[in-house]
Amino acid sequence: MRTRGHQRDFCSKSATGEGRKQNLTLCEGIFARNPIKWLVGLSLMAACTGSFEGNPNLKLVVPLRGANSVSVVCNGVPQSVTAPGLLLASSDALTNSGVTNAGCSLQPTASQPYDVIGTATGSAVFVSLPAQGVIQRLTPTLTPAPAFALAAIPNFCPTRLALSPDETKLVALDDPADPQSNCVATPRASRVAVFDAVTGALLPNGLLTVASADVRQSGQIAFALDNVALVVLEPFAGSYRLERYALANLTTPPLQSQPLNGFSSSSNAVDVARIGGGGFAVSIGGSSSGQTLNVVLQDAQSNLVVQFGAAVSAVLQTDQSVNVGPANRIVNNRVADNSLTAYLTGSAIVLKRDTQASNPKVIDAARVGIAALDVVFPPDGFIWALTGSSLLRLDPFNFPSVPVISSASLSGGSALALAWVIEP
Repeated sequence: MRTRGHQRDFCSKSATGEGRKQNLTLCEGIFARNPIKWLVGLSLMAACTGSFEGNPNLKLVVPLRGANSVSVVCNGVPQSVTAPGLLLASSDALTNSGVTNAGCSLQPTASQPYDVIGTATGSAVFVSLPAQGVIQRLTPTLTPAPAFALAAIPNFCPTRLALSPDETKLVALDDPADPQSNCVATPRASRVAVFDAVTGALLPNGLLTVASADVRQSGQIAFALDNVALVVLEPFAGSYRLERYALANLTTPPLQSQPLNGFSSSSNAVDVARIGGGGFAVSIGGSSSGQTLNVVLQDAQSNLVVQFGAAVSAVLQTDQSVNVGPANRIVNNRVADNSLTAYLTGSAIVLKRDTQASNPKVIDAARVGIAALDVVFPPDGFIWALTGSSLLRLDPFNFPSVPVISSASLSGGSALALAWVIEP
């Protein structure tokens, strides 16, 4: 029989640094409650996954929009909350009844929340409130984080958010042309703002104009960053192009790609995201000609560049490699040694193992027939998906079989994003 020390080694494999500490906490709590179940799971898996019990401290954060009553079944009992606000819902309470030590609550917001993004350990979340020109850093109980004071920016309309992997930098898209921002629709350029994620200070020269008012009307904007560079996808002359900014010196003009022709349209959903292996993927959707492409960051001579690369493909069946196609959003689980990326298309979630070498003989992807707005990968191994009116819990334990094992209705609710936290 394996010892407690073996259990610690096993639980720590799915993360590094602070993420390793968090997974140890979750895994060891599961072991303490049910060591027999843990040992059975150990023989099948290499990281804590959905086959284990839940954790009452693991909670989902849903930025509810609108001004209406939203019904959510919590602990088996319908509960009514009034938007706008941040719904804080225990994972256990959403999937079980009679869980007395977990529940659901709403933290009201003064205006419509847009995006929400959490740290890798669930220690904090950031939420954008465009109409107020505010981004808040909140603790796992959704109270303001101490010492965080966002720099004041005139006419600031923050929508989409992103964090650097080391969580030292927070980037926001300042986009009044977004019809869901609820900002005053005065025509002006769209910008990207780069902040210190701990203090909220704007980085030197950290307010970057990425699309003039007339250009923004022809297409959406997306961005992502690693610890050294910010990659922006922007409409340009009826097409799209990529720009790569050096975070160490934002005064330096960005590297630019050649235009990708034929895709610029104000109705096309676009995204840029980090994927496994330290790279990025970019997606341009909204039409039959849309596609998802890898981003090239170095040329054959190892010079820094930014270019559109080859289409992202997935092996869903042996000897049947297909292109992912246009995706509305790309989300990575941020686990370096077991990277999994979700490509959210208009009709399905395509889950792809990034670290698995491309081989048409080996299945590296799964397709779940759900049109999701966002997904998250909490450390219990389940996947949660946000649809228009519900939260769905997926179990990738037997990947590439990824069934929906439970759901929680958000009757009357509307949200654009999803995050998770671990309450202390």
